Amino acid sequence: MNQMTLTIGSLTCIGILTFSVNTLLLNRQKLNYETEATITGVSIGQAIIEEITVKSFDDNFTGTKYTDDSTLFVPPAMLGVDSAETAGDNETFNDVDDYNAHIRSVVTPRYGNYSARCEVSYVTASSPMEPAATQTFLKRIDVYVKNPFIPSPDSTLKVSKLISYRYK
Repeated sequence: MNQMTLTIGSLTCIGILTFSVNTLLLNRQKLNYETEATITGVSIGQAIIEEITVKSFDDNFTGTKYTDDSTLFVPPAMLGVDSAETAGDNETFNDVDDYNAHIRSVVTPRYGNYSARCEVSYVTASSPMEPAATQTFLKRIDVYVKNPFIPSPDSTLKVSKLISYRYK
């Protein structure tokens, strides 16, 4: 009887230990997937921001035209694709604000589709997180990247950058 009790106790301990190790390994694997999905999402967001920042600051001042009057920039309500560009075709975009409301899908081999949505707004130096009501020499680019493996309540992360207009 004592040997039977010891055998049952030993098997119970081994079962609990095996269950604990398996749970630990599964949690670690989930964390690895989430981390890799997040790093991929940040990379996608940064790549889109880099693509945007090589464009002209404003549609009214591209190439060699310069101004020291921010009121001559495109008004905040008009940020986005204009008649010279095609919505959804970033190859036709020639300035930063063309990316406002731009949506892009990026397919990856490990985590499927990532959806990226861009927002561009004027901001002030004193309040860079709040959209400004008028034109300024600063724009904030926010890229929201969504994928079901990103560990946030809405599976979305945000990558942002402030850019400034430089005139001669």
